Amino acid sequence: MPKTGDDSTGSGAPKPIRIFVAVALPPDVRAALEAAQQELRAHRFEIRWVKPEHIHLTLKFIGETLPADLARIGPALRAAAAATGPFVISARGAGVFPGIKAPRVVWAGLGGELPTLFALQQSVAQALVEAGF
Repeated sequence: MPKTGDDSTGSGAPKPIRIFVAVALPPDVRAALEAAQQELRAHRFEIRWVKPEHIHLTLKFIGETLPADLARIGPALRAAAAATGPFVISARGAGVFPGIKAPRVVWAGLGGELPTLFALQQSVAQALVEAGF
């Protein structure tokens, strides 16, 4: 459960938290991405690197949400996940934006059972709409 922090305004109202729905990557995919990250770091690009343990695949960014609303999100996500089932993904290729001379974003491509992953993403999005998000 995300931490909400103290309300610094003194109003006693809960502070919104930024949330998103993500898939944790399999250890072998995370290891491949970490190895690629280490290789790119040697070039000393001005990139803010994500810690390997924080690398994930975002399915849906929800944004600022009140802690009380989390109770509606959990059941919606459980239903979406149950409708999809397990699937296999792998890291396939990588690239940078805007270009190799001055990259600001590094992206990794995916392979594997992408139609199932896409179905999960669509199911999550629909479940969240139905839950009011």
